[in-house]
Amino acid sequence: ITIVMSSYEELATELVQEAIAASLRRLRNENSGHEECSAWSKGEDFTLERGLAEIERFVQELNTDESWRHCTDFLGEESGVFRYAVRWSIPTRRKPVPTATASLYFFIKVHQLNLPVLVMFVVEGQHLVHRPGRHRFQEVWLKNVIDNKQAITQSH
Repeated sequence: ITIVMSSYEELATELVQEAIAASLRRLRNENSGHEECSAWSKGEDFTLERGLAEIERFVQELNTDESWRHCTDFLGEESGVFRYAVRWSIPTRRKPVPTATASLYFFIKVHQLNLPVLVMFVVEGQHLVHRPGRHRFQEVWLKNVIDNKQAITQSH
């Protein structure tokens, strides 16, 4: 039994060490070069307006159904973090003013002048932080937010 237990312990130790090494590699990649954000401006070139334009470009490249409409707003800047909101809805002929919207909140951090800015976004009502180029956008995220809002308003 001791021999079997020791091989399990060795395997567990090896798996933990591999997981730690992979996490460290990921952290190093996030802090050095930002390969996934190469399409975003460098810190030295970043402006509020450029951030807005780059978010618009990113949103235009998302594979969303053509019925979705959006608007992008600058929310503010604090400690070098620029905040933007992209509000989505599906207006129809019967209801041109949507009963519910879903938002993506973008955070752009200018941390080093010679590196691309750090870009993250979260879906309204969720806590998971997404990174352009690392996480594939899912249209269903927006649908879920709108469906949940509509379910709440219909139940009252």
